[in-house]
Amino acid sequence: MIRLVPDTPRFPRPLLLLTAGLLAVAMLATAAPLQAETYDSPQACLEAAQQLVEQKEYAGFVDCMTSDSQSVLAAGLTVMPLVRASMAAIGGPEAVDEAKKKMANVYEVIERNGVEAPTMEQLAATGRDPEKMKALLNSLLEPVEDHAAYLVELMAAFETVDKDGATRPTVVDSIQGELTDINIEGDIATGTLTREVGGRQISNPMRFKKVDGGWLIDIQLGGRDGA
Repeated sequence: MIRLVPDTPRFPRPLLLLTAGLLAVAMLATAAPLQAETYDSPQACLEAAQQLVEQKEYAGFVDCMTSDSQSVLAAGLTVMPLVRASMAAIGGPEAVDEAKKKMANVYEVIERNGVEAPTMEQLAATGRDPEKMKALLNSLLEPVEDHAAYLVELMAAFETVDKDGATRPTVVDSIQGELTDINIEGDIATGTLTREVGGRQISNPMRFKKVDGGWLIDIQLGGRDGA
């Protein structure tokens, strides 16, 4: 879990895992929307998502998620400039200014879409309550008509944040690995995604949802069914 500077709130792990940022220079935000694929299994959906995000085909990657998941991730990335600035605060005002400068392209996307990022006080007020956090994040996206297109813009903007790969683990690495223990109950599937990091095996839960006959990645803000 990412830890912020002292006295700053801790965010739900699924949100931070997927929103710490992305990596190096792509302009797919302006590309024409891709035809959404239909995946006949959770494994097929995950493999497609892994390949698309590695290729920086973000429009296709976003289509591998449910619409609710697109909104969760878009809202999470909207919050990230504030989180990054808070993390930088330990280094003093100059470090905060540098963090904000790196995020200039992200701020531009946020502002152009009429979105107003929350304050740290608003985030702190949610505590660890997933429902309160969900309500706050949903309110962020009220000015945005197309959450999927906004998410693609944000992902492309995050490409310019770090040249050293510091943001890579959030979306690229977090969906890499082998999917095991797949359990399907009706239109919901769960599994365990395992990858090696620094010689250690890291396992995280994955959830999928069947929509219109095809499987899609289903991000749960609170890490629980129905959250």
